[in-house]
Order: sequence, then structure tokens, then C-alpha cells
Amino acid sequence: MKKTAPYGSWSSDITTSLMTAGTVGLSEARLFGGTLYWLESRPQEQGRTAILRLDSEGEKQEVIPSSYSCRSRVHEYGGACYLPTSTGLYFVNFEDQQLYCVGDKGVEKLTDQPAMRFADLAYNSHHNVLVAVCEEHIGQSAEPANRLVAIDPESGVVSTLHEGQDFYASASFSNDGKEICWLSWAHPEMPWDGTSLWCADFTDGELHSATVVAGGVDESVVQPEWSPSDDLFFVSDRSNWWNIYKLKRDAVGTNALNVCAMEAEFGSPQWQFGMTRYGFIANNTILASYSHGGLEKLATIDTDTGILTDIAREHSGYHSLRTEAGKYCFIAQSRTDFPSLYVGSYTGSDMPIEELVCESSSAKINKEHFSIAESISYTSGNDQTAHGFFYAPVHASLKGSEGELPPLLVMIHGGPTSATSDSLSLKIQYWTNRGFAVLDVNYRGSTGFGRQYRDALKNQWGIADVEDCDFGVRHLIEQGLVDKDRVAIRGG
Repeated sequence: MKKTAPYGSWSSDITTSLMTAGTVGLSEARLFGGTLYWLESRPQEQGRTAILRLDSEGEKQEVIPSSYSCRSRVHEYGGACYLPTSTGLYFVNFEDQQLYCVGDKGVEKLTDQPAMRFADLAYNSHHNVLVAVCEEHIGQSAEPANRLVAIDPESGVVSTLHEGQDFYASASFSNDGKEICWLSWAHPEMPWDGTSLWCADFTDGELHSATVVAGGVDESVVQPEWSPSDDLFFVSDRSNWWNIYKLKRDAVGTNALNVCAMEAEFGSPQWQFGMTRYGFIANNTILASYSHGGLEKLATIDTDTGILTDIAREHSGYHSLRTEAGKYCFIAQSRTDFPSLYVGSYTGSDMPIEELVCESSSAKINKEHFSIAESISYTSGNDQTAHGFFYAPVHASLKGSEGELPPLLVMIHGGPTSATSDSLSLKIQYWTNRGFAVLDVNYRGSTGFGRQYRDALKNQWGIADVEDCDFGVRHLIEQGLVDKDRVAIRGG
């Protein structure tokens, strides 16, 4: 039997110390040669980022000594800062932003270019060459210069492959090593506004016939991927939604086929390098995560028929989804579980089944304390639709007083192009477990609802987003869910 206590006065086991205790950041999971690798950022080691792998016995091993930290500062947000290959594991060391190699001789420094930063590595085993995004800083006032470079894995010599664009990302080699693709964009566009997908022949360590095959100033292309048969796939928002496309090339020219047309997002804003949401687990089968109505799902897609098959999972958020020869990995969390790393296999006949590798938090909390998000949509200013998640107050042993409505705390995510999800957040549960209701707003400008919604905040900063918060509160008051006289807001 739950005891009665005024909303907002409940005692709670979800403390600020519990929120940080035993926590590590999991990111950049990837597979190579059947081995799982990932990054762990560790607050207890002054924020150092370690590279780990899972050995054949299922034991975790650290790849780099504690004197190194793997993190890139290219575009300042970094990402894609390591790459396992057949000749060793290459990584960016945070202290000097140079490339190092972990091989038979231990850790060796590969590049020695103090003005250069590196990220987003790709390796061509046919030509034994590394490719990376290079950001060169010359002088205090000059804007950094970005370009696509080749790096000799033996000498560390850096040579320019392509330049002239303000930003580069996502270089990837075809499986036969004969072609390379990459993305670029220029001021004032951001990667969720307009990017160009390039493709070129790669012979003798040089680019030939570099051509833009998709994208432009009004089309955001992200995550180009080669299929096992070397067809080029990519994600584009040309239909308003970030859908997966297959590049079609013939004597007439190039065009693209929407593999699975949906009012759903298979891409996300590329604030960092290496953000991945799909990959091939068989020659004609894609494993993908996608967002629909603010909720994330996992699915397989038959690239021949376009049929999408949802995979029933409790996860509500997916990151670092990678595949290799029928194996896959991802980092995911749910409404009641912290982010965790999973690895699995796909046989083609059954739904894939993954195994838990590690969790990001050791905190133990009674799940009966957790408030489960309710996805809501409501009419906002100018009859526009806005979205968010509503959390009612929840406590395992307490309930509100008779006839009382809970106070409301409105939360705003940063961005504007990011988005909030219904995944477990102790920053929210901290309040709901004390008797507060929470409205977590995906105001206009948030991702996950199509390009038009994403663009709706342009020239409307401080207007449309504020309206969406205001009308969200009014909606909850009209529904009789919160106390109209006790409302507060927090966020950037």
C-alpha cells in the first residue's frame, strides 16, 4: 500500500551522487575480423577515453596504455577517432591530435604534424593506405583548413587527396579497393542542411574522375555505405525524410532508388564523425535503426523488395550500429535501462539475437521508481504541431494527495537539431521520483520528424520553440494532468 504525500515532497533514492557513480560513456562500437571494439570515456580517469576489445574468450581487454586517450578534435566535436585494420589499430591521441598505431611493437607514433588534426579514418588494404579528414590550424586568426588526405602507414607521410571544400567526412572504400566515396559541404550549410556525396576511382594512391553523385545545398546526405557487392548506398532527406537510397549508375548518368520509402528517419544530424544507423548483415539485407514519431525501432530491410521487418526489442535508442559479415553491434538503452553495448549474429532465417557485453552504469535502482514516457503531440502556434514526452510522477511507495495535481517541470534539449527520446534519463527521473511531472519538449527544429519540421525554426529562434513549450504546458493543463499554478522550466 502506497503512502500519501504532497507532490514535490517525496523522498527519493535517485540522488546526484548516484547519477554519476560507476558511470562510463560508451561510444563508437565497431567490428573488425569478428572482434568487437569500443570506446569508454571514464570520469574516474579525468575523462580519459580508452579503447577496448572483446577477446575470443569473451574477456574485455584494453588496447592502449593509460597514458593515451583516444579522442579527436576535428570540427571540435570529433568522433571516428580509431580504426582497427589488418596492419594494426590506428587511433588519434587526444593530447597532440596525432595518429598512432598499435601493432606488434606496441604503440608507435605515425604522424608528426603539430598543426594538423585527424579524424574519420578509412583503410584500403589493396593499396596499403590510410585516408582521413585533416584539419590544419595555421595562425591564431585564420580559419582551419579541411581536406581529405592519404597517409602512408609506414612512413606517416601525409598527402592531399581532395581539397577546396570547407568540410569533409565519411570517406569509405569499396570492398575491391577501386573506388572511394566521401561527403563534403561548405559554409553556410551545416551537414543537416546540404551535403554533397562524391565518388571517385582510386588507383595508384590517387583520386581520378571525382564526381558529385548526390546531394547539394538543399539535400542532406549522410552515412554512405558500400554493400557486399559494392553497390553504393546512402541516406538522404530529399523526400523530407532521411531514407536509405541505392545509387544507380549507367551510361545515361546517375540516379538513386529509395530502398524503403517511409515517413521515418534512418539518419541523424552529423554533429560528430562516424554516426551510424545502418549496415549490411547480408548481401541484400540491411540492419537499421529508425525514428518514427519520436520513437526509435530496429528493423531489417530487404534491399531487393524494400520490405521492412521490425524487430521486437525493448530498446528505445540506438547508437553506433555496425555490421560485418553477418555480425552486428550497437549501443542501446531502454525506458528502464542504462546505455549498454550489445553484439550479435544474423543467420538470415531468424530474427537476430544479441548478447549484452557491458553496461554504462553500475547504479542499482528499483525500476518501480521509474516514470515511463508518454509520447504526445499537440497544436502549437500558427496551428503547427509540436511533439514531446510527458512523464507523470512515480514512486514505488508514495502517491500524491487526494485531489492534488502535480507541479510541472518543462525540460528543453539543446540543439536545435538534436532531439530528446523516451530512453531512461536520471535527470528526468530525479524529479518524477520526487513528485514532479515533466514535459520533455521536441520543439520545432528537432530531428526525427522530417526536414520540414527541422527547418521550421529557421528565422523563428526564440519564437517557435518558446511557443511549443507554452502550448505544451497549456495542453497538459487542459488535460487535467498538472497544476497550472506550479510550472517551471529549465534548459538551454
